[in-house]
Amino acid sequence: MTCLTAVPLSQYANRRIFRSHLSRWDFEHYGIAIDCEFLKKLGARQVFYGTQQNWNRLESQDRPFFQLKNSTNGNIDWRAEREWRLRGDLDLDKVPSQLAFVFVKTKQERVALQTQSQWPVVTVEVLKNLNLHR
Repeated sequence: MTCLTAVPLSQYANRRIFRSHLSRWDFEHYGIAIDCEFLKKLGARQVFYGTQQNWNRLESQDRPFFQLKNSTNGNIDWRAEREWRLRGDLDLDKVPSQLAFVFVKTKQERVALQTQSQWPVVTVEVLKNLNLHR
C-alpha cells in the first residue's frame, strides 16, 4: 500500500510528532503534494476509520482501506491523519508535472532541488503564507 494524507499543508508543520512505536516522525517538512482527482483515478481511496466491530463486518477487498479510529491504548485518534491509500506502489514517473509539487523546509533546499525535480518546488513557509491570504 501507498499511504497518503489529506491534511491541509497549512496544518502540516504543526502536526509533526514522533511516533515511538514506529521509531519515526510523522508529518515531516518534506513531501510531494499530488492532485487528489488524479490519485482517485489511480484507485486511491479515503481510509474508513472505525471500531473492531466495523472491521468484522467489512468485505475483504475493503479491509486494506480501514483503520481503527483509536490506538489500542486510546492515546491516538488516527482520524486526524485523514489518510488515503493506494494499492501497491505509486509510480511517480507517471505523475504529470502540472498535477504535483514538492515541498521542502528551506529556501536553500528549494533552490538545490528545483534543478532535479520534474515538479515545482516550494517551501513550507510559502505554503503557510498562501493559506493566510485565503
